[in-house]
Amino acid sequence: DPPNNDLRSYNALPEFFEATNEGRTRWRWRYETPDKQQHMMKNYYRMASEVDSACDLILKELYLQGELDRTLVIFTTDNGNYHAEHGLADKWYPHQESIRVP
Repeated sequence: DPPNNDLRSYNALPEFFEATNEGRTRWRWRYETPDKQQHMMKNYYRMASEVDSACDLILKELYLQGELDRTLVIFTTDNGNYHAEHGLADKWYPHQESIRVP
């Protein structure tokens, strides 16, 4: 668990983080129980591993075609993601966890 994945952390947020807040709703779907959190984090790391494997295949193919040394590979991603920090999920608010690029 993230150290700030508790009710105290969520309750310390500003008033507009009400129970119907989308970040909180998605937290319930994905992280409300330890089993849900474990499932979501496994899937997140599976996805990251798949991206890593795909990049490896691309780099190998560039090497095989003799193009690797003449190719600039730029890899980027969007902003970060809440993984239950502050009792929230997804990408919604400007906390470090949500704005940081992984």
